[in-house]
Amino acid sequence: MSLGSWISAFPLFQYGNELIQRGLYEVLATGTLPQHIGFIMDGNRRYAKERQVEVKEGHTSGFESLLELLDILYRIKIPMITVYAFSVENFHRPPHEVQAIMELVQRSVVQLCQLGDFADQYDVQVRILGDRSLIPPLVDAAIETAVQRTIKNKTAVLNICFAYTARLDIALSMRSIVKESKEGRFKSPITQQTIEQHMFSKGDPPVDILIRSSGAQRLSDFLLWECNDDTLIAFVDCYWPMFTGFQLFKILLRWSLLYSTKIKRKLIYSDQN
Repeated sequence: MSLGSWISAFPLFQYGNELIQRGLYEVLATGTLPQHIGFIMDGNRRYAKERQVEVKEGHTSGFESLLELLDILYRIKIPMITVYAFSVENFHRPPHEVQAIMELVQRSVVQLCQLGDFADQYDVQVRILGDRSLIPPLVDAAIETAVQRTIKNKTAVLNICFAYTARLDIALSMRSIVKESKEGRFKSPITQQTIEQHMFSKGDPPVDILIRSSGAQRLSDFLLWECNDDTLIAFVDCYWPMFTGFQLFKILLRWSLLYSTKIKRKLIYSDQN
């Protein structure tokens, strides 16, 4: 173990680190905060491979990292978080890995929504965005339990994109509109708002920040419709289980500064007219 690793593992160092991080976020929370953050949690498999452990251990570490970040974000009142948990394309991975992910999701949604646990603590409503017909019955049953148990929570939302791609979402939206039109239930012109109202994310605000770990600079068919010109896209050069609260803080601070600059520009423009 290196000296840096030994020091970082020391309890007193960890306690001080946590206090500093909490103080930084409390300062950040006094300003304007994003309303919607999306995460592409990439790099769990490579994280496991480099540590010579099973792939499922990498995914478990990734879930633990997610819980730590959700705790930070909901504590400072970020109202909506969307995470890319499982793409439709991931069904093509080796069967043992797919099975391990399904078992992890089944355990995780229960853990999130147990009475008095995470969802209750922050009044979080859990929603699943994706084609649930593709999800194995036992996993879908656990998901449905979590959805129903948190359906009355109103303070914040956790969108879990599972059996999802953005193109699938748009395609299913269009398919639904065509079906309604053929049945005579839909007679208005099709607009951007029409498509949005038939998507998994209907009613959600646009994405303010989209974060992808592992260093890959691509969106992987995630929230393509919900991102816009104002979305800050941050590619982070570390595996998801290694992504820290300090790295997240720097991205939120950057967004806050960009937001302030944008507002000032609009005010200057208004003053000149």
